[in-house]
Amino acid sequence: MAEKIYNEKICAAELAVIDHSYDQAGTLYEEAFKLNPKPLVNDLYNALMVAIAQQNAKEAFAYASNLASLGVGASFFERKAAFFWLKKMSAWPKLVKQAKAGKKYVNLQSELNALAQEHQRIIDKSYQNVSSDTLNVLSTKKKEIEQKLQVLFDKNGGYLSEYEIGVNIKDDTVIVPPIFTDILKMRYVDLSSHQVYYMSQDSIAQMLMQAEREGKVSFEFMAGNLTNASIDSAAVKSVLLSGCNFYLCLLPGQTESAINDRRKALGLCSVGEYLKKIHFNVSNPHSPFKIGPDLASYFSSDYQDVNSQLVRNCIFIEKRPDCK
Repeated sequence: MAEKIYNEKICAAELAVIDHSYDQAGTLYEEAFKLNPKPLVNDLYNALMVAIAQQNAKEAFAYASNLASLGVGASFFERKAAFFWLKKMSAWPKLVKQAKAGKKYVNLQSELNALAQEHQRIIDKSYQNVSSDTLNVLSTKKKEIEQKLQVLFDKNGGYLSEYEIGVNIKDDTVIVPPIFTDILKMRYVDLSSHQVYYMSQDSIAQMLMQAEREGKVSFEFMAGNLTNASIDSAAVKSVLLSGCNFYLCLLPGQTESAINDRRKALGLCSVGEYLKKIHFNVSNPHSPFKIGPDLASYFSSDYQDVNSQLVRNCIFIEKRPDCK
């Protein structure tokens, strides 16, 4: 229940950000973090942006310090225009010093990168026309890599979080999904050894893993629900932007109301509210916030008209706001 309420508050906070209701968003983030002292890094980052928008230096430095402790380097703070206001404050040198000292995650990130590249190379090669003997060798090597990854994961539930690997920063300016989401897929669940070898950032998996770690649900219950089928039942398959038009693409047999029921049970926003986040991302490309839709893919096409087959599988939603 705590994870569900956390999701609800984060969703509500993001929608408040979109409406520029920063006081409301700040309160919601604060309430959410009381429920979960180890929030996802994107949530922390957005809360920091809200505090800056509110000109609340105390809150801003508290959130920035938390990010620095997770491996966000000094250049991330020094280069982003959103942080220039904080440079005037007496606490700024302390934050920069903390961020410069945050080197403890570098080796682990490098190891994860190397494992990910080797893992993908083996997968790619296995799709080629190779002999059964070669395929067995590749399978063995692939399993060895997955076993190496396993020892990097938490002892309680097999979850390697950003609080263990640090934040993945691209070009010192953009927080991107952790590298481990590219390494393993959800199929690696071993009931006999009670190990889960993969954890995604999506809210359903986050909720189930947290509940299992806290003893609120059994491992079997968590593993039984952590499948592509259960994720898809709450996911908006994709939103396609083609020209000025938005299309909502669902899985065969899905309905918007059924998705909303599943999302509501997990504390996620409705499809209608989700579309506001899509619009925010599209119409505010230079916003300092990172408001990303939950559990969905987003595609953009340069063509004015989408493929006729795609249109049959997708529903026209509306014209993009302010699109010319």
